[in-house]
Amino acid sequence: MILVFINSFNRGGVMVQRYNNRGFTLLETILSMTLFSSVLIVFIPFATRSITMQQELENTLNLQHNTRFALNYIEKRIRECDKQQITYYPDKKSIEGKNDTYNKLWIDLSGNKRMTRNTLLYFYRSRGELRVNKNGENNVLVDGIKDIAVTEIVEGELLEIEVFASKIDYSVKTRLKLKYR
Repeated sequence: MILVFINSFNRGGVMVQRYNNRGFTLLETILSMTLFSSVLIVFIPFATRSITMQQELENTLNLQHNTRFALNYIEKRIRECDKQQITYYPDKKSIEGKNDTYNKLWIDLSGNKRMTRNTLLYFYRSRGELRVNKNGENNVLVDGIKDIAVTEIVEGELLEIEVFASKIDYSVKTRLKLKYR
């Protein structure tokens, strides 16, 4: 807003001033819009790229977290089995154990869908999911898993389990003792 001093005069000892209140000119409006548009044109691509990079990073971190969580969950379930009565079947990529009430439990990492009630946990490769089969519900625990590799390092005693993430080059592994003497 531009205030233009028109004139001032003295009326009875009091100075009176009048201003012409005309607002912005067309030229000032066009210049300010041009400047504002230039600033936006420069900064919008930076902001867009920043948001895209943050979403990609978030997706990568989510896949890494899911992979670590899957391995930790498998490890925890194996440790819950009775260590004196746990058996690994390399041809089936399955682990048989017993719970605290001595019921047989299976942890199936072969990649096949397993619907039996005594399967505690299984990897469903075609969907990339690790599923919990508690009470026959087949709930998805983690998705985004490409593969689970199980290697028997010392026959009947030491396993190495590696979980691979899908869409990114990332894996985590652990070694587990099956039997304690």
